[in-house]
Amino acid sequence: MKSLLHNLFFLRLLSNFPKVMLVPFFAFWLINFQQLSATDASMIVGGYIITYRAGALFFSWLMVRRHPKSILIGNLTALILLQTILYTLSIYNSHYFLSWFITALLMGTSISIISNVILSYIGQLKQQRQHAAWFSYLNMAFNLSSGLGPVIGAYILHRYPHYLPLAPCLFIVMALLLSFYLPNATLSEQPAVKEKRNLNIRGQALLLKFIIMSSLSLLGYASFYDLFPLYSHQFYSMPTISFLFLITCLIIVAFQIPVKKYLIEQTSQRWALFTANLLLAMAVLLLFFGGKGLMSWALMGVICLSFAEMIFLPIYQAHTLMLAGAGNGIYAMSLLSALWGLSEAIAASLGTYFIAHHQSLLFYVICALLCALAAVYFLITMRPAQLAAD
Repeated sequence: MKSLLHNLFFLRLLSNFPKVMLVPFFAFWLINFQQLSATDASMIVGGYIITYRAGALFFSWLMVRRHPKSILIGNLTALILLQTILYTLSIYNSHYFLSWFITALLMGTSISIISNVILSYIGQLKQQRQHAAWFSYLNMAFNLSSGLGPVIGAYILHRYPHYLPLAPCLFIVMALLLSFYLPNATLSEQPAVKEKRNLNIRGQALLLKFIIMSSLSLLGYASFYDLFPLYSHQFYSMPTISFLFLITCLIIVAFQIPVKKYLIEQTSQRWALFTANLLLAMAVLLLFFGGKGLMSWALMGVICLSFAEMIFLPIYQAHTLMLAGAGNGIYAMSLLSALWGLSEAIAASLGTYFIAHHQSLLFYVICALLCALAAVYFLITMRPAQLAAD
């Protein structure tokens, strides 16, 4: 079991680099280096984000019938090819919108499938109380790459901008080699899912409602990870912005285990989610002012965002598996990723448009209010009895 956890940790770490090296700078890169319009760039970035979150939903039937190892190998190989195509479009300075858009959609779909296969292994654990712990460990891997990736991406963007799509291939190759060490059995063959529990209508409604409300947190997430470089580039250099991403990485790697042990495991989840979403709302407002040259405000925003993310990500994922029931983990995680992707894509697309048209205040205020709404919702609706299974 520990060897599987180690493999999943490093797969999660390596497979996240292609996304985090590109996403924070994608809109900026398309507008300033490829001379695409803000409208085209927002659609390309939005399409990329929604597919790397939601693409796996359309292939969940495949993931329960085929070997996860072969699915990983196939999608990692496809991702190398697609990153190369994006690089080719860059060096030939293509202005054909559909070529950029379709390539971005396919890249996002491959990343989504890779991510969901990795996360779905956790759904096979027999003890639900292990879910939050494993998601916390994988969240460390995710955020380690989320901190280092933008630093590497910022350096490449500064020195070799046309190589930005090609650079992640090194990490994809390493993930491809590591994927050969995963088990061969299909996810549906794991002993923990032999007895599949079908959700009734009420259970499906509870699951869907929970996922929809959790998606509001992704608006705050997107205001930093997807939009802050575009919003703040007039006041900070790209290396300075990447330093903020590195801080989030260091905070989460340093504090994820203590937060899991002393907060997630010891505190009512309704209060934990209430606190996390309020921190997220504060972070959005702090980042708005910090993006205008107030570095101390930006640092406080990053700290609030990091602690919020450490709390809500593993709780959302573990609670989704609990509501889904035995045997439904892949579908539940795919649906979670899909609706998170829709939320993040809407935020990234509208945020790009509003920032490009100098209406960033309205966007950041709306994001903060919706995060606060999520905080109040979870405090009111998540009864202790509902969480007993956790």
